[in-house]
Amino acid sequence: MSTLCPGVESLSAAELELVVQCRLEQGRIAQQKQHAPMAARTVLAALKMLQNAHVFRQHKPQPPPPRPSSMKGGHSAGGRKPVDVRLAEPENAQFQYQNFQARSRLDVRLWLQCRLELVQALMMEVRGMGEIKGTASKVVSDLADCRQYCAEGLGEAEVCGDAEGQAHFFLMGAQLNIIEGKSLEHTVSLLEDAICLLRSMPRRSVPGEQLLAACIMFKADLQAAATRPDVNSDQATLESLATYLEAQKIILDQMEQLGEKIEHYYSDGHLDHLSSPCSPMQNVYLPHVQRLAQLKLRIGHAKARNTAKQINAGLCSDEPSMMWVDCLGVLTTALEISQVSACREAALEAEVLLLMGKVQKMLVYLGKYQARSAANTLLEAIKISFINDHDLGLIRQAYLEIALIYLYSSGMVTIKDGSFMESIAGDSGDETSSVVSSRSTERRYKRSKDDSTVESEKSNLKKDKGRPEREETDQEKERRAAWTAIRCGAAVANAQRHRQLLVGDPGVSNQRVGEAGGGGGGTIEVPDFVSLDLLSGYVLGEKKKVYKNEIEEELASMTEAQEPRPAETYDDKVNKARQAARDLSWIHLLGYQSILQRLVSTSTLSLPTGQPSDRNADQEAEEEGEDGRGNELDLGFISHAQFDTGANYDVVRYMMVSGPWVIRLSQLHMYLTSQLKTYSGSCCAPYPPPALTIQGQLGQQPTELNITIKSYASNLSLNSDLEGESISDEQNTPPRAPLPPGSNVDTIKLIPPSNVGSPGLPTTQSSSSIAQGADSEASIQWYQPGLGESDPARPLANAADRRILMLYALTRGRGGGKLIPGFIWVSQHRLNDLHDRLALLSQRAEISLVEKVKKEATPPSPTPSKTKKTQRIKALSPKVQRDEQLESLLKQCLDDAVVLTSSVLEQGPTTQVAEIPFEVSKANIKSLENLFDPSLGMTLKGSDLLPWILKLFP
Repeated sequence: MSTLCPGVESLSAAELELVVQCRLEQGRIAQQKQHAPMAARTVLAALKMLQNAHVFRQHKPQPPPPRPSSMKGGHSAGGRKPVDVRLAEPENAQFQYQNFQARSRLDVRLWLQCRLELVQALMMEVRGMGEIKGTASKVVSDLADCRQYCAEGLGEAEVCGDAEGQAHFFLMGAQLNIIEGKSLEHTVSLLEDAICLLRSMPRRSVPGEQLLAACIMFKADLQAAATRPDVNSDQATLESLATYLEAQKIILDQMEQLGEKIEHYYSDGHLDHLSSPCSPMQNVYLPHVQRLAQLKLRIGHAKARNTAKQINAGLCSDEPSMMWVDCLGVLTTALEISQVSACREAALEAEVLLLMGKVQKMLVYLGKYQARSAANTLLEAIKISFINDHDLGLIRQAYLEIALIYLYSSGMVTIKDGSFMESIAGDSGDETSSVVSSRSTERRYKRSKDDSTVESEKSNLKKDKGRPEREETDQEKERRAAWTAIRCGAAVANAQRHRQLLVGDPGVSNQRVGEAGGGGGGTIEVPDFVSLDLLSGYVLGEKKKVYKNEIEEELASMTEAQEPRPAETYDDKVNKARQAARDLSWIHLLGYQSILQRLVSTSTLSLPTGQPSDRNADQEAEEEGEDGRGNELDLGFISHAQFDTGANYDVVRYMMVSGPWVIRLSQLHMYLTSQLKTYSGSCCAPYPPPALTIQGQLGQQPTELNITIKSYASNLSLNSDLEGESISDEQNTPPRAPLPPGSNVDTIKLIPPSNVGSPGLPTTQSSSSIAQGADSEASIQWYQPGLGESDPARPLANAADRRILMLYALTRGRGGGKLIPGFIWVSQHRLNDLHDRLALLSQRAEISLVEKVKKEATPPSPTPSKTKKTQRIKALSPKVQRDEQLESLLKQCLDDAVVLTSSVLEQGPTTQVAEIPFEVSKANIKSLENLFDPSLGMTLKGSDLLPWILKLFP
């Protein structure tokens, strides 16, 4: 693509313009196919055409020929014949007007447009995995670095006085900083320069207005991501809301100028967030529609954060329920706009549904919304993400929100003053009643100690088995749903942990993509964008041969000049990349996926700045314990307890420019699920079990409150052929919008029900096993409140002493007899300190502890043989030495776990552990670390550690 055909330099102006525009259109089509390297080379070819065209060359003025003298006859003195002066070429005379018009359009604006599209194409090429080369020793590529082209384009736009062009390149530079992981301060400065340039213009074009709104929104996102929760968080949220409203006004004004009718709310600016286009929309293909949906999401998120902070501070002037309803109306309008947009994005809708579910949960706490309808909203967010990009973080968050909703609706949680959550002591320990009455009879039989009543109990058990099953009450269904949701969240956390460990699995790292052992037998080709991004530098580059001497090099150049070079088409180059991708390893694809996951989420931007939290000496002395022992970990130990590691909820998780990355994530997840058995068995979230879908009463509305929303149901008639596709399990709801484009319902079938994973990695639980429950188990999840939920025991806790929820789902007894869901408020900095020390103990256990090797049973020999004297000598097994220091530190960690959960064990009033109640092994210490991991949590079963863990809970 980058090589020019001979003769294109001498094209006329009209022909040159036509070829350049065709090249640009080819580049745009290649970008829509996610073929970024091919698009970049196509646009580069257009730039070279403009650079080498003869149209732009300055012709040297030739002196006029001598004119014949009329005094000396018809011939000149030198005997030269007169030259005919031709005013126009006869063969080109009919295209003079077209050439003149085309020559006026072949200016610097076309050059800057080509330069901008080249930068955009290079930015879509993921180069984080490096360049993968083949057997050729040297490969030369015509393309330079993307940042170099961006800097050159910025300088050219500045010289030409194109302010919008400069703003475009500033925005491209900011996006490039995000991709390469540059500092946020420099990125924000680039966006500020772009905004200043655009605002200084007396009049902007339609793309210029879009660019200004995008820069304003992007800058607000980055500033919110860099905000610390303990430093002016309230003021930063208010500023973000005002900034988003300003960007919304720009978008709505542009849509109004382009023919849309806008419904404005004028009340001193307090209702600007309700302004939206009238229904039905005239043109859903405008790019402004999708941008407006993104802005509505951010406005609703900022208003929800402001509402939560005002309620906690006691500064709300209106009733809390009306403030939450206002937020819910904005988010519902955002979902409606996104569903009718031609540029619809599934990840955006999943994010909107998740936030809608959170706001509905707060209304459930106030008694103004049905709990089951709020849970169904969160289930819809899970299902949309499940069949698209499979965002494990969003799915896990939604499961935990469902658990909190059902904990409240089942009567296990009370809410005070709108946000203070307190567990009911009398009900938190009650088990969920079993459906089958035979289970209760069987448990009574097991508890019986009198041998004389065994036969009578057996006879009663047989009679009870014939009785019909007792139906669960609504309260029992909701408690079981809360228990199931916590276990689903733990299963998703387990899948997240397996994804992190999958790169180190030898069974995966030693295999090639084209090998049959990967799981799918190589029946499906690697996605084109992966093969092109990883191999374009080698496959599409010019390979240089290495010669033995100079004579061979000179002769080779002569030979190559005589041989015609075969022309390669677009499909030929893509097929070459597909063939070369068969030699890739699964590590390349998993690393590529991790890069895409970083680009679609703002959570990677809001990393802790390393500033210690403001905690006084009394709190630090309290951590050391009453005996003043301290942590006794001085072996290079660094505790994160003094740092603020809380999640930043002041910024939306969904990145503004992550649309193309989400499309690639969906396709790559589909490929890995179908081709890599270990991935589908261990690294996928469970589909929502039926126990989480509890139908409400027929015809009952979710709420009686008046929610101001704008519905665009009439625009959905354009997609009437897709109305049959649905993932909702509700029977009483009105027909929903069709699924987002790119949704693949077959992903649900590709995940095996048994979830058979790699022998080196444990498998995730299936949906059926999660909902049923087996023997004694304990699932622990850690939830950081995002909308102001707080501990009533610490109402004035600041960011330095943040309280988080420890959600647990316990199964006590065999056969799933007792299902106990609940939560405990814990200190986050104590939890971080405990996990850091357990992580250090786990590393030390890997070095000092030796696992016991189980002896294999040897079959008896058929014929007895005489034992020889040499057989009497037994091999001496190495004596396992106890690590007393490790055991001492482990006891200290167990004491801290008891203090963390505020529980008192059976030892008495003291909370110190006299003896370790389980075997000191690598597996137990690693399980203990995973249980108290604040980022993931764990489900524990089949371990001698489990009885002690169960005693920590009521």
